[in-house]
Amino acid sequence: RAPRSYGGNKRGAAAQVSRRRAGAGGRFGSAGDRCSRGLMKPQEPPESGPAAALEALKQRACESVDLNAARLGALSRDIWSHPELAYAEHQAHDALTRFFSGQDLPGAAWAVQPRYKLGTAFRADWGTAAPQDPLRLAFLCEYDALPGLGHACGHNLIAEVGAAAALALKAALESLAEPAAVQITVLGTPAEEQGGGKIDLIKAGAFDGLDVVFMAHPSQENAAYLPDVAEHEKELSVLTEKVENCFKSAAVATGCKVEIKGGENDYYNVLPNKSLQKIYKENGKKLGIDFISEDAILNGLSGSTDFGNVTFVVPGIHPYFYIGSDALNHTEQYTEAAGSQTAQFYTLRTAKALAMTALDVIFKPGLLEEVRQDFRKVKLKEEEQTNPVEPRKESSVAPLRAQRQLHHHAVLLVPILMGHEVPQLVHIPVIVAAIHHHGPGLSGTLAGTARRSIQKDTQDNMTMRVAGNTFPSGWTRSMTLSVVVSWMKERLECTKNMSGTQIFFTSLPSK
Repeated sequence: RAPRSYGGNKRGAAAQVSRRRAGAGGRFGSAGDRCSRGLMKPQEPPESGPAAALEALKQRACESVDLNAARLGALSRDIWSHPELAYAEHQAHDALTRFFSGQDLPGAAWAVQPRYKLGTAFRADWGTAAPQDPLRLAFLCEYDALPGLGHACGHNLIAEVGAAAALALKAALESLAEPAAVQITVLGTPAEEQGGGKIDLIKAGAFDGLDVVFMAHPSQENAAYLPDVAEHEKELSVLTEKVENCFKSAAVATGCKVEIKGGENDYYNVLPNKSLQKIYKENGKKLGIDFISEDAILNGLSGSTDFGNVTFVVPGIHPYFYIGSDALNHTEQYTEAAGSQTAQFYTLRTAKALAMTALDVIFKPGLLEEVRQDFRKVKLKEEEQTNPVEPRKESSVAPLRAQRQLHHHAVLLVPILMGHEVPQLVHIPVIVAAIHHHGPGLSGTLAGTARRSIQKDTQDNMTMRVAGNTFPSGWTRSMTLSVVVSWMKERLECTKNMSGTQIFFTSLPSK
């Protein structure tokens, strides 16, 4: 089903959201208004040294985003209005290649390669005439949609961010009196939701020779990095089999059917790059971006992404950005949010932060080498941790990896077992009773998640339906949870013999 509308409240609600999330702004102005005050042009002699010249370049990048805001918004609107599934994003591909081939774009032309290595991938390059081997920076665009939901993950905004950041960096470099040895590449990467288009492009050599890659993903919060669910660790193969058996046994216990589909490509976890993350946050804060705390990052999880595979071949950053809505990704509400005018402010602000970070990589002394060192160290550590292990052998790494994968699958298990829609408050506590994989620390992690979920909920009364019983609004939270957990215990026993999984139950604080 196609999304209902593109647009939103340009005043009222949007203004309130801007005040709540944008903060006081910063040197460059949270709405970009300060990016057009005509500060010192970078080609003029820097009176205060390299630092001032770099800030002037960032100023020029911000101005470029503002000047191109209308055409960038139109590009995003075009993609959003014509949602296409993985490997079939022909309209989005054509819209993006037309955009970068357009004669109305400021500055020198881009060299555009349609259908680059995949039928709906593309590549656009721009570089200076500097004779030496250039530094190659790439911005990635995603543009595939979800079946029946349209752009419920905001990939139209990912494409817009990549295009905007690339134009901004290009504008800043073109303003230099002497060209910098830099090549900017925009890669259109299809099929993130299903199939793993970036993995196909890696195999085809599309990322060969690149030095640093940038992209950003819409979310409910602003974060330079979030831990993600990984599928490639060999030590999780046994756990995966157990979880799949739990799904199957849950289907038997509830009279349901379960179908488990796998893809050809495994999605790797995103390797963090602390140097890039630090600089991105510094730039984002100048623009008024309010990032979530480190504790929230450690306790948070993102979904898998094929960008993780990219970070195993080239250093990169994959921050998350708020778009003016607290709706969850992959919902109809998020589809509408991704197509709203409100989202444009946050999307273009994120593009500015990415372009400013790219300028730091180019001009800040020593930063590029720090980025490369982070990449080498994290990749080496990851490779050491993912050596094959015995299925039942205890490992100092496997439990931590298992926590993240187990959390992901357990969340999916609950609604299957219950067979009824229930408030989110009940989902997480029930997970605590769901599955226990060998290895220390898992039960504590899940119980902690449950406690945080309960503490977030402020309602003492609720109406819910479980196993055919309707509980009146007068029932308290503890009474309702007691019935739910009792019901779950009976169903969970059904999974014990079939899945070979240990069942355990953890008591939660009464509060």
